[in-house]
Amino acid sequence: MDAFEIIRRKASALHHELVQGGVDPLDVLGLCMAAATGLDLEVTFLPKGDPSLKGARALLDEHAGTILCEEEGSDVQKALLVAHELGHAVIHATSSSC
Repeated sequence: MDAFEIIRRKASALHHELVQGGVDPLDVLGLCMAAATGLDLEVTFLPKGDPSLKGARALLDEHAGTILCEEEGSDVQKALLVAHELGHAVIHATSSSC
């Protein structure tokens, strides 16, 4: 089993748990926000280029319990940014910027 299979399984289990808890599976941003809440993370959207993003489009600060993301694009694009940072939180909890 490769490393990505472990990540896929964890993501699938989290998705299943959220949907079983009543989150709309078609609301991708809602799923990501619910996952963040379940992980005790606050998600904050900031303007593109905000200095808090440190040059990234999104970043996780595990110590602050925060995911910062660009307020740019569609809900699906925002969900992709949040989901990526959630992956960092679940797989290797530490500060990360992408």
